[in-house]
Amino acid sequence: MIDRKIEQAVLIGSQCVARSPGFDDDMVATAEQMIGKYGELPRRDRALFVAPLGKAICVVQVEGRQYYLLVLSLKLYRAIHNPFRIAGEYSPDFTAHGDLPGLQWTAGPTPGRKLADVQALLQADDSATLLGTAQAVVDGGRVAFARPSSDAETLQRIWSLLPDSVRGEATLATFAPSNALRFDLVAAPRIEGADFGHYLTEEQAGDYPEGRYELALQLAAETNDADAIDRLFARRSMSQAVRFALTLLLTAIVLGLAVRFIPWERLR
Repeated sequence: MIDRKIEQAVLIGSQCVARSPGFDDDMVATAEQMIGKYGELPRRDRALFVAPLGKAICVVQVEGRQYYLLVLSLKLYRAIHNPFRIAGEYSPDFTAHGDLPGLQWTAGPTPGRKLADVQALLQADDSATLLGTAQAVVDGGRVAFARPSSDAETLQRIWSLLPDSVRGEATLATFAPSNALRFDLVAAPRIEGADFGHYLTEEQAGDYPEGRYELALQLAAETNDADAIDRLFARRSMSQAVRFALTLLLTAIVLGLAVRFIPWERLR
């Protein structure tokens, strides 16, 4: 059973001013360090980002130099796999100070994505960029969009094309003043320097070579195959596939060694 508990905190600048009981001192120190790396938005600008916080996942709503943090266990976050939905359930109160209550996720499972919604995305004028970015992230790549301010709409549309497993592992920022946190999917004012090494640009994502996932998604949409789309969204991520393969390999090695050292003569 998944623990549905969520801890919350408010930071002004990089100083924690309010937190729930489970948001302990170690989490505060890690959160303050994370916010320092993220940077400050221009006044009144807003953004959303998701990044690891210790062994948990942190969904952060940002307004200027104010930060509202929601911390979920890995299991709970991966079960929901949608930071936009999580942020929509909990509005920030940047006037809060002192003690905050712990929260519980009560909104239930994330609804499945509809065939018609996927088809609409694939028929959009920028569908090549959406699909290319999705395929790149599925392949383990990172993509950065040059933007003067938050572009939640574009990133949320890309998020809608990713498998659930990838959504549960990837990090994103609808806007980041810097990319010191090395988001997998990010909009930033300038895409240059060491923080963007090995990133694809928006133009490169649009020209990204077609892969199996992208082609299968297009075929399912064109043939109105909702079951195929469900299977694509339920597929393993690359890291999960690697872990599964390694588990099988390790199991085969252990069984091989066990068979080799069994004293067959004594068993006759």
